[in-house]
Amino acid sequence: MKKTTLPSLLIFCFFIFSKTVGAADLSLQVIVPQPNAVRGDTLSAIIRLANEGKTPVSDIVIRLTFSEGLTLVFNNPALGSFDKKTGLWHISKLAQNSPGTSLMALILVEGEGPLGIQAEIEKQNERDSDSTPGNGKIEEDDLAFGYITVPIVFCGNDSIKLEATAWPDFTGYQWRRDGVMILGANQQVLKITTPGKYTCSADQTNGSDAASFPVIVRRAAKLRAEMDGDRTACAGEILKLRANILEGNPPYRYRWKSSDGRDLAKPLKAGENLRLTVTITDREGCLVEAAGRVVVEKCKNGER
Repeated sequence: MKKTTLPSLLIFCFFIFSKTVGAADLSLQVIVPQPNAVRGDTLSAIIRLANEGKTPVSDIVIRLTFSEGLTLVFNNPALGSFDKKTGLWHISKLAQNSPGTSLMALILVEGEGPLGIQAEIEKQNERDSDSTPGNGKIEEDDLAFGYITVPIVFCGNDSIKLEATAWPDFTGYQWRRDGVMILGANQQVLKITTPGKYTCSADQTNGSDAASFPVIVRRAAKLRAEMDGDRTACAGEILKLRANILEGNPPYRYRWKSSDGRDLAKPLKAGENLRLTVTITDREGCLVEAAGRVVVEKCKNGER
């Protein structure tokens, strides 16, 4: 049975805001062309920097941050250099009225739920007309978010108990399930107990709107498997391991072990009495454990 223990899910929000174009005007975007994923996927993301101002901007430093469950495996900045250890993208100069430059990233998905990618300008030499580097204000255009959504899967009859949390300090929260308004769900935190696709909208105090990343909750069939009953094998053989899948979602991953820690790749010895267990995980991340026993006999001419 799959066990799911999750902290509260923080749902990032996007904003629409007005700005005044001045001498320097940098802006960021995080673009994830295919935001829906499953564990094990490798997805691409594009971090785009533009300068809509009338003067060049120099000595730009952008910090990239990834949610736990996302791992950067490859990056290719079109301009400047990127330090994978620090997450900093350095650009020495960006021309005025520039449509922008970009950094392409490949990301391994290992978590579940709404997973975020954040980009923020931490430093620039010239003053920006509508934002301040590194202040963390989500209403400014030098801070941008992208998201990847991985369904949170509950196996069989496992009870669903989750909390989704939208950004703080907003008004007019409204949660929806599969696009339909949930009556009374107008607080920052939503308790989730049934499958569905959950989203939240909110009104910013200055009148602009915010929309959340989706939280997708799904129930999968219970994974069931069994091993053959007690069986015998001949000394000198390499044990042939097998388990029977009764219900689940292929493909499956198997992890075998012996109760005494024996190396199962070595030839069997007469008189051994092995208790074996196998842990099987299916495509949805559901798991099951099965057990069996093998008695090793000294066989004549390979016959028991």
